[in-house]
Amino acid sequence: MLDPFFSRRNVLNLEHIVQAKAEKLSDIVSSRFSRNEAVDLHHTFRSISVDVITDYALEESYDLMNRKVLGAEFSAMVSSICPTMWFFQQWPGIQKLVLALPPALVNRINAPLKQMINLREVCGAQ
Repeated sequence: MLDPFFSRRNVLNLEHIVQAKAEKLSDIVSSRFSRNEAVDLHHTFRSISVDVITDYALEESYDLMNRKVLGAEFSAMVSSICPTMWFFQQWPGIQKLVLALPPALVNRINAPLKQMINLREVCGAQ
């Protein structure tokens, strides 16, 4: 089902998006170097990947490259949610239970899970 989405022609149509993000990366690096600031390449490269993917898949970029910390909070959320996702794979019934709970309670149980539920709602709306 996803083959047409990632066909050679469709991927080549992404070139303008990738070029725009690469220019943004160049601007970030130049700006920070001119101020003698360090550049967090780990989060910078993650943010460019997420921005390109969300721009293509959701037609609206998460715009992590325009955030001061370059999506470090997004990266932390993804890293911290992985153990929970593994847990849900082992016991899918618990996932259904947690997703039925009120958001405020989920936030008390697991803040990264709350962020993931918010992300899921945003993706569903898009």
